[in-house]
Amino acid sequence: MEIPVHKAEPWKFRLNLHDLYRTGWTNTTNVAFSKAGKGFSTRISFTNSDRSGIQYNSNATRRYLTAKATLNPKDWLKIDLDYKFTYRKNKNAANEGYGANRGPICEYTQWGQTNVDLSYYKDYERPDGSWRSWNITDPTDLRPTFHDNPYAVMYTRNDYDTYLWNVITGDAEASLPLNIKAGFRFMGNIRNYHGEHKYSEGSVNYESYYGESQNHITDLTFQGRLTWSDTFVEDRLGVETAAFIEQRDYDYGVLSGNTSSFQRTIHQRLFQPQQFFRLGGGHQLYHQIQNQKRFRKRHRFIRRHLLPGFVAEERLGFKASFKQEQLPLRRRVRQRDAKPVH
Repeated sequence: MEIPVHKAEPWKFRLNLHDLYRTGWTNTTNVAFSKAGKGFSTRISFTNSDRSGIQYNSNATRRYLTAKATLNPKDWLKIDLDYKFTYRKNKNAANEGYGANRGPICEYTQWGQTNVDLSYYKDYERPDGSWRSWNITDPTDLRPTFHDNPYAVMYTRNDYDTYLWNVITGDAEASLPLNIKAGFRFMGNIRNYHGEHKYSEGSVNYESYYGESQNHITDLTFQGRLTWSDTFVEDRLGVETAAFIEQRDYDYGVLSGNTSSFQRTIHQRLFQPQQFFRLGGGHQLYHQIQNQKRFRKRHRFIRRHLLPGFVAEERLGFKASFKQEQLPLRRRVRQRDAKPVH
């Protein structure tokens, strides 16, 4: 809705920050299956959660998958398997502080123009693509002077963050003769991240921008163990010994790039909503961006290290107990304070 600039209105408090928010909702669905029998037990669970943010054009998705199995294929062999998958995606997560980065509470509480009815500016775009604003520079320059249209910021400044976690654990243990047990454990933690940032032009607080980053972490641990335990002296003396060997492989990589200071024609083509995806699928626009020499790779590095290790430990314990006798009441009360020594 356009407000005629030639019409003077008396001052009236109209600044209602509730106009910038909505009621959020969460929809969660869970399904699980389990089965057990002789020598095995399994359970699989999946949870999906969709959330709409209290700010416009914001949402979040969560997905969780877990699978666990215990197998006893032989009396002397036990196998445990555990897998967890997590998917987390945020679109325009809320933040705090001053500035126009989707944090209007501080900005408008401190500096807001109190007679502005923000609901008038939900239709934030003029026919020429510029943003409507109540604090224009002058009658011939309609650009905002201090504050961006908050609805324009919410709908044209978009941040996407996606995380994927895969956590795997496997353990196998075999009982051998002479009270010896041999085991092997595998632990894997694999994480992937992808971030994308799309800022349209028109703001007085930031320039149009496109950035993309991704990184990955792969942390794998392999561990072998050999244990022996036994008791002596009528089970009063216990002896345990164990040896471990471990290897760890850690891989971390980062790749990111962003645009800056494009020519106006590139701005318009890149940040028009219907043109957004041409960056990834349109070779012509991609080469135009490359020719501007403004699209740059920030950094990329991979770090790996291997941690072979050997650990041995021993335990020795002696168990003693006190023999209770028929004693006078006073002696028995004192005897209660005595504790077995291990």
